[in-house]
Amino acid sequence: MGLDIELTGYENTKLRSTLNNFSKEDFEKFYNNVLEFSELQSFIDLPVKAYSNGMRLRLAFALATYIQPSIFLIDEMISVGDKSFAKKSENRLEEIIKKSKILIIASHNRDILDKYCNKIVEFENGQIKIL
Repeated sequence: MGLDIELTGYENTKLRSTLNNFSKEDFEKFYNNVLEFSELQSFIDLPVKAYSNGMRLRLAFALATYIQPSIFLIDEMISVGDKSFAKKSENRLEEIIKKSKILIIASHNRDILDKYCNKIVEFENGQIKIL
């Protein structure tokens, strides 16, 4: 998930901002967004290894979906956390998808592919079929 479990949530956020070459002001916006979106305010100063799997997924999702990519690659759509957070995550993914110039989804779920894709490439018995 791109998290260092020995670091705190804050330190993981700081590390990700450094990798993205964020300014101090950009880091503050990023950090506040991650806190608000992940809903981990009370836990952000704990080592990630102390987080539950759901908390780790919330943090990783918030970190990974902050920047709007031109090309968006998804390996299976995910549902993260409880019902309200899953809906929040789905809404964020849909916003990113709408703004992306290119979207590539790897999925076994045909409903998801039909919903988001205008071209589908299927692999069957080593053969490529374009649907």
